[in-house]
Amino acid sequence: APHLDGTKLALTTAVTAAAALAAVILFVLPSEYGVDPTGFGDATGLTELAAPPEVVVETRLTAPVEIASRPVTPFREDTVTLTVGGMMENWGQVEYKLSMLAGDDMVYHWTASAPIYYEFHGHTIPTEEEPMQVMDYIADQS
Repeated sequence: APHLDGTKLALTTAVTAAAALAAVILFVLPSEYGVDPTGFGDATGLTELAAPPEVVVETRLTAPVEIASRPVTPFREDTVTLTVGGMMENWGQVEYKLSMLAGDDMVYHWTASAPIYYEFHGHTIPTEEEPMQVMDYIADQS
């Protein structure tokens, strides 16, 4: 590395500090804080980066009908107790089915006394015109 005397070192440090200050004034302040003392941020669009994101809030008066409307089927709560047998009883499996209309929601919760493997899926009822459509949602162990 070349040897710098005190004057060259001071000049290099001053030029580097001035370049860093210019970068802060021209780029960092407009893009991060929306402060644009030179107008460069407005000219280049950097001040738009500092603007808070637009938030759209839907109310029951402005939301689409499918969001704001009440469900056709009233909410109901059921408690179901299932016993999963051993391998000699249906290979240790239970399938619990729930019939729902398109657009209906379901909230579910379970407890188990031992680890279980579960798989949650949905499917349509096949017709002569339409084959069954299946959607796998989740499979895991609990």
